[in-house]
Amino acid sequence: MDNIEASRTEIEDIIVKQALGSKDYRAQLIANPREMVERQIGQQLPESVTVQVVQEAANKILIKLPHVVSEGDELADEELEQVAGGKMDKVSCNGGAKGAFQTKNEIKLA
Repeated sequence: MDNIEASRTEIEDIIVKQALGSKDYRAQLIANPREMVERQIGQQLPESVTVQVVQEAANKILIKLPHVVSEGDELADEELEQVAGGKMDKVSCNGGAKGAFQTKNEIKLA
């Protein structure tokens, strides 16, 4: 299968959809969010990136606000290219690899 490009929002949507459809996936995502996201996208995240999973409750509403760059902060050229393009690096879609996308919305669990 060819590589696909997916935005951060598209990847989040895929992960949430799969977590809602699979109790095992959801449990692994909660226990090891970084590992599961890396498996889902087929590449390691930079060490400076943390991954946190937060579950809503019946009596709690969570609102996710995007990161805002403080005045005076500058983006590196590579970061600027990602922001301007709105896409992450290509995500591998090799169907036979452990943990790789089997379809655009499914991951195999070990």
